Amino acid sequence: MQENYPSETKECPNCYVEIQGKPMACVACEYPLEGTPEQQKKFMASKAHLLKEQKRATKVIAEARNILFLAGAFELFGGVYNWFQQEDVLALVFSGVLFLVYLLLGYWSQSNPLEALIGGMAFFLLLVLISGMLNPESLGKGIIFRIIVLVLLAKGINSALALKKKY
Repeated sequence: MQENYPSETKECPNCYVEIQGKPMACVACEYPLEGTPEQQKKFMASKAHLLKEQKRATKVIAEARNILFLAGAFELFGGVYNWFQQEDVLALVFSGVLFLVYLLLGYWSQSNPLEALIGGMAFFLLLVLISGMLNPESLGKGIIFRIIVLVLLAKGINSALALKKKY
């Protein structure tokens, strides 16, 4: 006859998952259950550092997302301005389409920041390149804004890469 011994269960003090037996570390969060107080403090400090890095990266990604929305708004306002100046409906429609593309990239960056920000940067650079080919004088116009957009998008991409590697 087989005897049933009650299995020892306890709760992880870090993530509150129920743990069976006596593992050295929590199977869910890797908290050192059987570690020294120093090891447990080191684990908690490491976790706090990772959370701080994650918050910073999320903030940088949000800034890059906002620059996509801003670039779209500039495109739309430029089209409206041209429409009032020259009554060019085609320019207004084209600007509206560009605005929608930037808007969609911005919203997409909430769920897939790396892909959306890379796509946003490529789209922005493509528009600058096409604009420069059609009108070479336009390359110098708005250069500070263009640099700011590229720098913020690059920082956002870097942060999204860092988050993807760590999590």
